[in-house]
Amino acid sequence: YNLFNHMEQCYSPKLVSDSAIVAGRKTYKLDLGAYTCADSQPSSSIRKEVVWVDQETHFLLKDVTYDVNNQPVTTTDIVAAQFNQPLDPSLFTFTAPAEATDERMSNARSSRLSSINSTRSARCAKGIT
Repeated sequence: YNLFNHMEQCYSPKLVSDSAIVAGRKTYKLDLGAYTCADSQPSSSIRKEVVWVDQETHFLLKDVTYDVNNQPVTTTDIVAAQFNQPLDPSLFTFTAPAEATDERMSNARSSRLSSINSTRSARCAKGIT
């Protein structure tokens, strides 16, 4: 599933600004316009969506949806962001509880799950849910 392809196919994005600042970071402010794909139409009260995307990391830092009267309906706003911070390796150490058992997935079950995931990915790419 490619989010940017989905945006191009289901919206008509327009660059509003390439100098907006969110959470102290330079962003691209994009007016996505109205959602045009029929696969999973958002609420009919939503007229358009505007997003702010970090210029360096391409993370979504802000998202605002607007109603038919151009009034904000929802706002998601990251207020602080730090990327590529050093992490203590102990954060990635796992010690299983004494009563835990190791149950490995059989190759047959693993293959079935892989096949299911491949089918889901293909259906999403075609816009089938």
